[in-house]
Parts: sequence; C-alpha cells; structure tokens
Amino acid sequence: MTRLYPLIIAIGILGTATAQEANTTVPDQPSVVEIARINSGNAFFLDSNGQIGVAKFKAGLELSAWDYYTDFQWAEAKSIAIGRNLSIVSGTSTELTQAFDSDKDGKLDFFQDMISNWPTKSEGTSISSGPVADAYGRLLFAVAPRQLPKKEGEEQDTSAPLPSQIFSWNPGGQTLTTLATSSLPIAAMAVSQDGLLAAWIQLPSYTEGYYIALVQLPKFDPKKPDEQPISPPTLVPNIIVPAQLTQSAPISQLSFAIEDGQEKLFACCPEANRIIEIRPEMHEGGWGGLVMIREIFDRPIFSVEAMSPDQILTGGIDGFAKLNKQSENFQFWGVRFTGQSLSVDFSQPVNRKQIMSKREPALNLSIIPLEGTMEPFERPEPLIESDGKTVILDLPKLPRQVIVKVDGSGLKSEDGADISTPEMYYTFK
Repeated sequence: MTRLYPLIIAIGILGTATAQEANTTVPDQPSVVEIARINSGNAFFLDSNGQIGVAKFKAGLELSAWDYYTDFQWAEAKSIAIGRNLSIVSGTSTELTQAFDSDKDGKLDFFQDMISNWPTKSEGTSISSGPVADAYGRLLFAVAPRQLPKKEGEEQDTSAPLPSQIFSWNPGGQTLTTLATSSLPIAAMAVSQDGLLAAWIQLPSYTEGYYIALVQLPKFDPKKPDEQPISPPTLVPNIIVPAQLTQSAPISQLSFAIEDGQEKLFACCPEANRIIEIRPEMHEGGWGGLVMIREIFDRPIFSVEAMSPDQILTGGIDGFAKLNKQSENFQFWGVRFTGQSLSVDFSQPVNRKQIMSKREPALNLSIIPLEGTMEPFERPEPLIESDGKTVILDLPKLPRQVIVKVDGSGLKSEDGADISTPEMYYTFK
C-alpha cells in the first residue's frame, strides 16, 4: 500500500493543523498497544515499539490520518494516560513520566519525572499497573511487592507480604492519596465515569480463571484534593473470567464503555485473539456479572477504548478497528435473574425445535459452586418467549456463591445462523 498519510500536528487540538485533508489512501497502520482518548474523533496511541502517536477518525471511527508524536521509541513505556494540558503520562515499574509538546510543533520534546516515590517504595514495592485517568483528572496507579526469585538454599519468607495499593495523584494536590488496597497484586485496572473501579487481581495458584475485583471508589472533593479516605476499600474477587473463555491465556488491559445504554467492561486477551465482555451488576449487596466472549479476531488485539457511547475503538497488531455491534451476529445478548429463574436473551430469535429437544438439547445449564456444594439437578425445561429471543430456565436452589454456565454449543438461530460464541458465564453472589 502506498504510504500517503498527512502529517498531523496535534490534529487541530494540540496546535495548528498543517495536514492536508485525508482524502487520499488510508495509510498502513501502526501496531497499537494502547489507546488514550482525546475526544470522540481523536486519540493518542502507544505502538509495540514504545513510540507514541496521534490519530484522527472520521464518523464511524474510520481512520482518517495518523502520525507519530515522538521521534524516538520509549522502550520502557507499558501504558499511557492523558494528563493536565494534554500532556502524556507513561508508566514503568519505577516511575510515572510526563511528556509535553512545549513548542507546539507536533512532537514531544520535554520530559519530566512526575512520580518516582510513594510511601512503600523503600519497602520493596514497584508500579504494577497504571497510570489510569479518572473523571476528575486524577491519575491512578497501583503498586505491589516486587517478586524476587528465590535463591537456592534460601528459606521461605513467612512474613506477611505488603499489601498492594492504588494511589491517586491530583494536579491540585500535594500528596498521593490511597484509594484502595489489595492482598493480591493488581495487574490491570480501569475506572468508569461514575467511579467504579475494576481491577484484575492475580492469584498465581488459581489456574481456572482470572479474578476481577469491583469497588466504588471513595468520593472525591476537588476542594480538598489531599484528603485521605477514612477507610479505603479492600479489593476482593467479585467476578471470575473462566480460563475456558480465554484458552487459558491471561487477560490484559481493562476498559469501560457505554453500549446500548449499559455500562460494560472489556478485557483484552491478545494471546487468544479475543475480547472478553463483562457486565458488572450489583445483586443483594454484592457485585457479580455476566462474562462472555465478545469477539474473536484473526490477530492479537491489545487495547479497547470508548470514544463515545456505542463507538468503541480497538487497537492491535493490524492497527485500529471499530468493535462490531453485538447485534450483528447471532449470539448471547445477556441474562437476567428473576426470583429462581434465569432469563437468557439472544440477539436474534432462536431455533425453537433445538431448544425444546429433550434428546439433543442445544442449551444446557451447569452450576459451579464457589463455596459449599451443589446437589445434582435435572435439566430445567425451557420456556421460550413469543419473540423467540428469550429463553427462561428455572434454577435449583443455589449456594451463596456460584458461577452459572450457559452452554449453547450447536445452537442455531431461527434463520439457521450458528451461534458465534457458545458459552456464557454469570458470577452470582
């Protein structure tokens, strides 16, 4: 492909644009590791070589133009966030660094150490996740004890490990604020616009899935930016992403987005070329939620970013792409608990004969207890609502914490389309 892309100098936001109109061939795209939204049509990105760029999109998230925003590769950069005055903040294990385009020529030219010290650094903690920007303009990052290799003959350390912590830095404050703690390392996190924190907390000994912790962050008073929360919440596992959905490959970046009027959490799984969709829900005072494969790709996807409601951008080895709407394929749409029944929604009407078959049922239910035991139960007889898009299944008596699995392997739509992703899980607490 001919490389005919306009030079972008701040794409009309960071400075005066000198680019030609993007009416020529769309350029070869960079390998995109992370995306940081500027507004609904513009974003910074980090590529696989550690180089930062800027991209502009037309309506519908069609790439219009892009260019690199640095002349060098920031090799240690593992994540980026947008800081004050459209600066770029990058995180490594030892510090957060802030970069500016000070002379407005479309290139980063001034770098400064932003945060290189925190309360537990001298005790052996390092940055494990972040930076992440929240709705108040704060930058959040997580620290965890460094995992040092055990030397031969060395005795096992039986002392209690330092807790992992999430700190926030606010431009108007003077100190770091502790927002949450965790007994397990925090490997990735995201914050919604209303302050819901989602964190992937790692338990290496558990190989059946990946823990997602959900907690509402303490309220922030801009007039008192240094005020410490009286009792920062502790992160505990709320939702499990089963290893079956990721082919036992780990998840990576987390990102919130609004789609179809509902807040969703997306987790990238680049080793399995897929994106996992999570829908957090509060049930009887505890967080739970739906987990399913949203889309499977031919090549790795590293990043998901909400550019605006229903406009979700992905970044991967092959560059940028818009995430397909859920309704475009025959797939699970969601679940709803009503008393002791489970309503399973689909994007299109189901094949009724398959659903009602007793010999070869195409929709099966299994229940995995997270505590206690589960008595054997008979397959519930399904009830299909009139539009054909909802199947109701009666549930047996459930232990307090369970994972409900709905398996639609082999299921077809009323028009004969195969279900695109046949498994769906719901953590119920």
